[in-house]
Amino acid sequence: MILLKTNDGCPYYSSLEDCKKDGYSIVKCWNTLQFYQLPERKSIITIDSMEPIPGLHYVIKPKNKDIYFLKEFRLYPIRELFFYYQHTEGKEINESIETLRTYVAEGMINLLFTEDQITDIRNMLQRICRTRYPYNTLSYRGYIDLLEQTLRYEDYKDYGKNLVGFKTVCLRYEEIIKQCWEKALKNHSLA
Repeated sequence: MILLKTNDGCPYYSSLEDCKKDGYSIVKCWNTLQFYQLPERKSIITIDSMEPIPGLHYVIKPKNKDIYFLKEFRLYPIRELFFYYQHTEGKEINESIETLRTYVAEGMINLLFTEDQITDIRNMLQRICRTRYPYNTLSYRGYIDLLEQTLRYEDYKDYGKNLVGFKTVCLRYEEIIKQCWEKALKNHSLA
């Protein structure tokens, strides 16, 4: 971390170019699911199979400053960060999770992937794709959309099975997931 500086003990970069010079690949964060991956040897997307990307760093760019604060992802459970389950299970609201969600929603976060993490993600995208389309690979953005819809569908099947219109909603999710697959197969880049 050659170009890393500190301000009151908080490490930061002066620009995204400095992050690149330190060996990171930068990906804009638009969804909290980008902090998660399937472990090696798994290719089926389920809520329980997703795990935080180990050693993932990210930078936060405050709106009123021209610096990028470096942070390491704290490995929050996917049910809390993405599904907000801490609220429904009677737990206290975790301010760190709420802050991270806000930063992602406001477009203030860039993920910093190492070469090993990029390789792991590419391998994961190939594993997932091979389950349906053996000679293709998924785009990263398309994968995140597919992941979101697949996990939301799984979650809906758990809590919505006794709701009126359950089968109709399931059919709609299946259509959306099919469209996500088609879209994800068109573009094969990581960014």
